[in-house]
Amino acid sequence: MAYELNDIWEFRDGRMRAAGDAPLISELLKNELVQVRSEDWAVLYRHKTTGQFWDLTYPKGEMHGGGPRRLRIVIDPDNWTPYVKGTQS
Repeated sequence: MAYELNDIWEFRDGRMRAAGDAPLISELLKNELVQVRSEDWAVLYRHKTTGQFWDLTYPKGEMHGGGPRRLRIVIDPDNWTPYVKGTQS
């Protein structure tokens, strides 16, 4: 599995729709990940089976609804900083 998964927003059939890794992100959030903590529109999760930590962020926060989601593996959850201060990327 990849270390980073990203939604991509596409305009199809007159609407914006999630594409890219959106189905896999939704599946992981629904069935595999347990929330550990949250901060500034970001959430830290732990995978039920592997114990890996993942964070969910919205790196294009200037977009409507926070923009596409990004889910990525966190190597050091004790020092988790989802966004660099002053930015969301």
